[in-house]
Amino acid sequence: MEGLNAFFSDSAEAFKAKPLPYNQSTCQKPKQEVIANLNLINLLIINHLQSIIFINFSSHFAQIRF
Repeated sequence: MEGLNAFFSDSAEAFKAKPLPYNQSTCQKPKQEVIANLNLINLLIINHLQSIIFINFSSHFAQIRF
C-alpha cells in the first residue's frame, strides 16, 4: 500500500510540475496543438458519418426474414 501511495504522490507531483500548454499572458494555445485538436475532431466527425452511412446502407439492403 505504501508503494501505491508513493506512486500516486509522485505522479501528482509530476502533473503539477508540467508546464501549462498555453501562454499565460494571452491564454492562447500553440498553433500546432490547435491544429492537432482540429485534426482529431475532423477524424471523429468523418468516422461518425461513415458509420451512419454504413448503417443506413446495410439496413436498406438487408432483408430480415423470420
